[in-house]
Amino acid sequence: RRGLLQSKAQVEIAFSDISEKQKQENERRGTADEDMRKIERLVADKHKDLKEAENRYQVALRAELALNLEITSKEHRLTQLYAKQGRSTQFRNKKERDAALTNEIKLLKADVSRSRKSIQELEAEIKKLQKEISTKKEDIEDKTKNQSSQQKKLSEEKEKYLKIKERRDELSNLRK
Repeated sequence: RRGLLQSKAQVEIAFSDISEKQKQENERRGTADEDMRKIERLVADKHKDLKEAENRYQVALRAELALNLEITSKEHRLTQLYAKQGRSTQFRNKKERDAALTNEIKLLKADVSRSRKSIQELEAEIKKLQKEISTKKEDIEDKTKNQSSQQKKLSEEKEKYLKIKERRDELSNLRK
């Protein structure tokens, strides 16, 4: 009986230890679950903040692009105005301005003429090269046909050789 009581006491102690461990484990799991929910809320908040920051960034980027476009436009207009102002102070009268513009037109026409001449020379060179290419292609085709016929003749000669060799071997065997 004493043995049974000791066994019962040991089982009860083991049971209470296991119950205590399970209780502690449940508490730790509850704490971990609560921590997990806090972290998930924190992550969700950070994602929300990130989205808001991305939206603000996109708005700022579009505004920057618009301002850059406006700045470029204003700088172009400013350059035009400076050029116009420079032309008006560059010449003393209309005659000087017209003479300078006539001279500039002559220079531009000379440039155009040189460019056209260069284009014509390049076009002539292109035609010449195209002709050469065409000739080379024809040569390649002719040589390919010639090679093909040579290979055919070689194949026929090889066949004749094999037949003659076979015939010689037959005759040699008959002699033995």
